[in-house]
Amino acid sequence: GVTGEGGLGGWVPGATPRFLPDEIARPIAKGADLIVQNHYHPDGKPETDQSSIGIYFAKNPPTKTVLTIPLVQRNLSIPAGDAHYKVEASFTTPIALTVINIAPHMHLLGREMSVTAVLPDGSERPMIRINDWDFNWQGTYSYREPLLLPAGTRIDMVAYYDNSAANPRNPNDPPKLVRWGEQTTDEMSIAFIQCVLSSARERQQLLAALAVQLRNQIPTRALRNNPFRSPAAVLALFTLLSGGKDTISREQFKRFLDQYPQVPAALFDLLDTNSDGVITNEEFQGLIRLLGG
Repeated sequence: GVTGEGGLGGWVPGATPRFLPDEIARPIAKGADLIVQNHYHPDGKPETDQSSIGIYFAKNPPTKTVLTIPLVQRNLSIPAGDAHYKVEASFTTPIALTVINIAPHMHLLGREMSVTAVLPDGSERPMIRINDWDFNWQGTYSYREPLLLPAGTRIDMVAYYDNSAANPRNPNDPPKLVRWGEQTTDEMSIAFIQCVLSSARERQQLLAALAVQLRNQIPTRALRNNPFRSPAAVLALFTLLSGGKDTISREQFKRFLDQYPQVPAALFDLLDTNSDGVITNEEFQGLIRLLGG
């Protein structure tokens, strides 16, 4: 597999292209590879692909960047026949956020999704609500004015799925247990929240918070033996990845990401506290703080 360092965008049925404001852009490091991932679903006969991609460059040097927060729940296990299966996920931001758009994502069993911001004073601000989900009418919803959320705001997502025979979009007849997966006949539960950031420090703070709360997305069965809680287990993992050496390179770290696909690639930069391009054993022990739970 290939480990990405961050997404530039994506397409789902119903989506349309959108431009960022002139002063905002997505950074791409010099020498980076741009990789396209397509999801195909077999239909029993040969098909052709007409995919094309347009990349637009900033007209002027940007003063701000964007980062997409994936508010996601991977622990999906939707029983056959359940017409109102509830899924929840939350994220608490350590910094003030300027949110410019939001993009819910589910598959064929999805029926409803709402995302709500709960401010530190307890007041609530609705971010989006879809009462009749249509897989073929997805897209990004931009706010007329940026949504300003103070540090400490908790963002809650609630979604419902219909895995009954009465759902005309159900791909399984009869219905069967459905879990998380990339096929259209699997399911997902994500709200992509795009935020504007003013500095590299804000990006690091937000990525660190995402990594900390990532442990809630590690499958429940894996949490029973969470290797990130024990210094000895983390040391053993460090020794394995480093090949018995004193440091782990970015390339070696990709082996860790392959084993734990829920972990963001940005975790390397969070652990590399002195930014020297390698991770020492002492730095690697930061996994306990970030993912230990």
